[in-house]
Amino acid sequence: MNRPRAVVVSFVVVFTVFVGSFVLTVEGQSATEAPAAFDNLTNGFLTQADFDAARVTFEERDQIADGLGPVYNAQSCTECHQNPVTGAISQITELRAGHLDGSGNFVDAPGGSLINDRSINAQFQERVPGAENIRTFRTSLNTQGDGFVEAINSNTLVAIANSQPGQSGGQIAGEFIQVPVLEAPGNIRGGRFGWKNQQASLLSFSGDAYLNEMGITNRLVPNENTSMGRSVASIDTVPDPEDTANDIDVFAAFMRSTKAV
Repeated sequence: MNRPRAVVVSFVVVFTVFVGSFVLTVEGQSATEAPAAFDNLTNGFLTQADFDAARVTFEERDQIADGLGPVYNAQSCTECHQNPVTGAISQITELRAGHLDGSGNFVDAPGGSLINDRSINAQFQERVPGAENIRTFRTSLNTQGDGFVEAINSNTLVAIANSQPGQSGGQIAGEFIQVPVLEAPGNIRGGRFGWKNQQASLLSFSGDAYLNEMGITNRLVPNENTSMGRSVASIDTVPDPEDTANDIDVFAAFMRSTKAV
C-alpha cells in the first residue's frame, strides 16, 4: 500500500549487508538448530515490535487504488500464507497452463503459464484456451523459516546435490541452478525459493510474488503482466511501479524473521 513504513528504517542496514553478501559463511561454529514454533514470535532478525509491524503489512489487503491487478490471484500475502499462522502454508492453489510444441517442448500459455484467478475488469478475466491442454494446480508454499534457507552458503547446496547420487544408489540427483538476483542486476546465486527454485533471495521472491499474485508492480518487477497476452494498460490507472512504499522490503524482512517449522 502507498504509505510510509517506519519498520523499514530499523532493518535497512542489516538488510543491505545481508543481501550484499549473497554467500554467507560461518566458520568455527557448530550448527545450531533453528528456533521452531507456530507462535507469531520473531526469530531475532527483527525486534518483536518490528516483526509485529511487518506482519501487519504482510496481512494487509491491497485495493485497486493501491495498484491491485489488473489481473491477480489475491489481495494480500496471507491469502496464500496463513495456516496456522501468518507466513505459513494454506489450501490455496494456483493454475498453470501451456502446451507442447511439435518437438515435444513445453510452451507457456500466452502471457505466461500462470493463469490468474481474478481481474479488476471482467473483460480481462483470464480463461485457459482449449489449445493450452497441459494444466496443473500448485499449492502455496510455506515461508516460515525461509530466512535460514536464504542464509545457506550456495556451496553447501551444491555439495548436497553432488552427494545425492552416491548416497541413493543413483536414484536421487538434485539439480542445483543459478538464477538472477533481481535486486543486484548482473549477479546470480543458487536458487532456493519458488516451485522451481527460480528465486535466490527473499527480496527477489517478494518482488516476483507481488506482481504475479497481486498484480502490483515494484522496483524489481516494474512491468504489468498481460491478460493471456493482451495488454491491460487501458484499465490500469495507477502509475508503475505501484509499490511506492516498498512493501517488498517489509515482506522480505518479515519472512527472514519467522521461525522454522
